[in-house]
Amino acid sequence: MSKIFWQTTVIPELYRLEFKLLNAEDCCHDFHHGTIQLNPAGSYTKITQVAFFNFAGASVWVKCPWYGGMKSTLTKMAKWEQKAASRYKPKFVVAAVIH
Repeated sequence: MSKIFWQTTVIPELYRLEFKLLNAEDCCHDFHHGTIQLNPAGSYTKITQVAFFNFAGASVWVKCPWYGGMKSTLTKMAKWEQKAASRYKPKFVVAAVIH
């Protein structure tokens, strides 16, 4: 298994993170890149992630309705991220307000 190398660019004034898989070919991807955008949603923050990727079997993975498919994988990842973030919530400081 190849090591995975990501390039991330944070654009604070836009509340945006851009990411790109630098060694896509080593990971059997044709390409993989995208963005994570934060937006206000009432008293919450809406987080939108958009990813563009292609690898052998990608269309099967996206449509796979059972465990191991895209939906179950991303749901599991999102739950893990929410749990991890909630552990730090007491330490959060409001650094900026999006208008």
